[in-house]
Amino acid sequence: MKILIIGGFLGSGKTTMITGIGKYCASLGNRICIIVNEIGEIGIDGDIISRYGLETKEITSGCICCSLKMSLRSAVRTIYDGFRPDILLIEPTGIAFPGAVKKEIELMNLPDDCIVLPLVTLFDGSRFKQIMKEIRHFASGQICDAEIIAVSKADLVDPVMIPVIRESLRQMNPKAEIVTVSAGNEQSMIDLLHLANVISSCVSEGRSSSGSVTPAEISSSASVTPVEISSSASVTPAVKIMPAADSGPSSENPDICYFSLAYGPERQENPEDPVFPGDEEAGLIVKDIMKRIRDRLVSFNPDFVGHVKLSFDTEDKTFCINLTSGDQEPVISVTDAGNRKPGFKVFAAVSGVRREDIETAVRESVRDGFENVFRNHFRKVFPDDRRD
Repeated sequence: MKILIIGGFLGSGKTTMITGIGKYCASLGNRICIIVNEIGEIGIDGDIISRYGLETKEITSGCICCSLKMSLRSAVRTIYDGFRPDILLIEPTGIAFPGAVKKEIELMNLPDDCIVLPLVTLFDGSRFKQIMKEIRHFASGQICDAEIIAVSKADLVDPVMIPVIRESLRQMNPKAEIVTVSAGNEQSMIDLLHLANVISSCVSEGRSSSGSVTPAEISSSASVTPVEISSSASVTPAVKIMPAADSGPSSENPDICYFSLAYGPERQENPEDPVFPGDEEAGLIVKDIMKRIRDRLVSFNPDFVGHVKLSFDTEDKTFCINLTSGDQEPVISVTDAGNRKPGFKVFAAVSGVRREDIETAVRESVRDGFENVFRNHFRKVFPDDRRD
């Protein structure tokens, strides 16, 4: 079992990269398992990855490089003993130090056929100036242990800035290999897999007779065989549909605070009476709420960096929208809901804003967004936030 850790700061593209790697390697005949670590109790990244047919298990409510070491240890052991995947992908939370996660895995005394691959850390090139201004010391801590540094979102960076970014990263970590990757360039991901020694086994098992990989072998419908994780593994389900909130400062970086929230529909008196918006309203709601959250966070810290994620499941679709800094536009995606129950989740972790202010920004934006776009459902969706 090859173990690949892909770290990086909040919003650097870890989930996109993990999803791409999982789909590609699964399409070549490999068994894949993914562990996603999120600091809040309400997971979103695991939901996103599972939309693409990849089996994901989440470890939430803390960080696997400190407070949840035993959960990580138990999860890795259970996955190895019960599933024996060819590749185990691990996505630490964006406020973790990936080097500490790798050291923890190396201390697990795993069997000899478990190989810990070079540590990959993503650095968001599109937020280079903001990261260097807001969290330079923390970013250096993430980068210093990396064996491969991948400058992500390279397609969004002015080509003139790429050498500047590479040189800055090289000063932080002279020993690491530095490459550039982007979501729209699959070859950059494949090159990264070669560099990290992941692709060798993938290609040997999945090549066509001509020696090259055919388009059919890289189908977006590639899936992973489900793996059953026992309750003793301390892995929480990816789906939570209930009124819930979770918040706090990050123990790894006190300058980063987070808040997460989830809502689901109340029990209806009349089963035929809809209580959640449809697809058209859901798309409007996530855009409206994200704009409100961004405006409120900018009022507290115009230069914030981090990650604000909204996920909205209707009966048919899942709407996801992401924001990673105050001066960037949110990015929205729409996928099939996959028979999930209707629900709404939001997670926000940003720099230079107090936890109380993040919570206020999220709660008020969610309330106002729903009320503005879907007034008729306001009291049913948010029974605890009724106004006089």
